[in-house]
Amino acid sequence: MNQKNSNAFCVDKQQVLTQIYELTPFIETDIADDTNLLELGLDSMAIMQLLNQWRNQGSCVTFVQLVEAPTLASWQRLLSQS
Repeated sequence: MNQKNSNAFCVDKQQVLTQIYELTPFIETDIADDTNLLELGLDSMAIMQLLNQWRNQGSCVTFVQLVEAPTLASWQRLLSQS
């Protein structure tokens, strides 16, 4: 049976930003919703760390989804759907 978890994963924009900044202390600029996080310097290892944090909290988002749409707005949308 495939039932939707009533404790759905929930993350807000500030939480995602905080997690990104913790993994990328070299980023000294504000991150806009449409900023390409890969171009900003977020690498695959940092994405995997974020992914593991989010999966441990109940998200079903995948690495490929994050890399294919590497903006804060896209990640928030993906995380809210997972």
